Amino acid sequence: MASKIPIKIVIENVGEVEGELNEDFAPRTVELVAKKLPLEGQAARWKGEVFFKISPIGIGPENPKQEVEAGTITYCATFNSFCIFYQKSRPFTPATPLGKVLKNLEVIKSAKPGTKIRIEAIG
Repeated sequence: MASKIPIKIVIENVGEVEGELNEDFAPRTVELVAKKLPLEGQAARWKGEVFFKISPIGIGPENPKQEVEAGTITYCATFNSFCIFYQKSRPFTPATPLGKVLKNLEVIKSAKPGTKIRIEAIG
């Protein structure tokens, strides 16, 4: 049985987003990312996504996707980035899906470059 890990994404001075990491998508990567929570970084933007650099987790792409739906949360091994897509998009490089946004996706669109983002487990 796969595990779903509830998370909160806090965008400084903008708002909070609820989501989940889902081991069904990429079990090894989700486990490694979950162990590193909380994660924090400065927002950057690219084609329908907000992302930030994290320290390398020591794994390459796992079940990578060439196209993702709005609300998809991914890890990009090439750039060691945690990515949140606010619209359907094609990542710059194939990305490992980690989970999805469950509530307040519109808050992600409001993140400006340089804004602090924090991802933490709930509970």
